Amino acid sequence: MRIPKILFFGAVLTGCWLATPAVAQYTTSVGARVGGTSGVTLKHFYKPSLAFEGIVGGFANGMSLTGLVQKTLPAFDTPGLSWYYGGGAHLAFYNDERLYYNRFGRELGDRRNTAAGVGINGILGLEYRLSDNLPLSFSMDVKPFVEFGPEGYAGFALDPSLAIRFILR
Repeated sequence: MRIPKILFFGAVLTGCWLATPAVAQYTTSVGARVGGTSGVTLKHFYKPSLAFEGIVGGFANGMSLTGLVQKTLPAFDTPGLSWYYGGGAHLAFYNDERLYYNRFGRELGDRRNTAAGVGINGILGLEYRLSDNLPLSFSMDVKPFVEFGPEGYAGFALDPSLAIRFILR
């Protein structure tokens, strides 16, 4: 018996809301994100279980600026491992003559020259922080978004990624 994806993700998010909040394992980290939107990521915990992540990303025909608020929870009773989920928004800027582009689920079409778009993002991921002796964290996530552009354009992508971050403090 297959469980519909929407029910699975709904159960995961509900479980996350009901779970005990995690204590942040660090305050600020910076690193690289590779996936549908690749670029530089900065993550800062402003409360023990709440973080802001900013992403300056690029893709084949443009760049984007993304801001996300994330809730962090412990995962599988494993030290250093945590779930995170949340949402935010982005601005995207395109600059070429491509009519269609698809990479890692980022499907964007009919973009010419200097079009711009605005979007709403979600995020669901898993992060592992190494021991205090090695100030690194690794994460994988899916950052689905809906984007709106000029002339009634609307697009959707899952935008999966892997990230490695250096922990500053």
